[in-house]
Amino acid sequence: MEYFVIFLLLVFASALLINGWFLVTRGKEEVQPDNSVRKVGKIAMGWYFFWTREKHTKKVYYEGKQLECIAEQMKHYVNQEINLYGTARLIILPGFKNKKRQVENALDVCIEIEETQEPGPIYATVYKEEVIYVYPEWLRDMMAECVTCHATPYGNLIFWTFISLCRQYALGDMGVWNEISGMALITTWLAYWVSLAYVNTWLYQRLKH
Repeated sequence: MEYFVIFLLLVFASALLINGWFLVTRGKEEVQPDNSVRKVGKIAMGWYFFWTREKHTKKVYYEGKQLECIAEQMKHYVNQEINLYGTARLIILPGFKNKKRQVENALDVCIEIEETQEPGPIYATVYKEEVIYVYPEWLRDMMAECVTCHATPYGNLIFWTFISLCRQYALGDMGVWNEISGMALITTWLAYWVSLAYVNTWLYQRLKH
């Protein structure tokens, strides 16, 4: 019984600590009236911005079926025909230029119009800008962006520190925790890891409200 009580206390104590760290590291960027970008957030927001640094952006163009779908959506905002030309371009009429900004804002896309000197239909491509980060998504999630994923780096750090204190430094009378090893230890670790991921998420959802 003592084993399970300590296990539950460890999970919930870890979740409280991790959620606290997650909350004090939140940050965001705000665009100022002069078009400069200001970073705002909590006291340790530098941790968040370190792991979410960006390298550059790249254009991801709509093609094939995806371009056909976006063309159908565009027709709701312009009173003219929009047809595919090949697999990656659209044929539009010159009047589309007057609605271009409205369509971009409504569909959250970017539209490039190929300029031509002759009257008649013109060509356009549609794309979205994808951010390329310094660190891969799996690492950003674990370290700064995903409270559920925090169970991996921070949860494991807490768990193995606790085990070391119990076994090497006799952290009080912890019963089986003072001697746990082998498969029992591995099973406990895996159960802690999965349980913490769930409790982290559950607790954060309640803290947000």
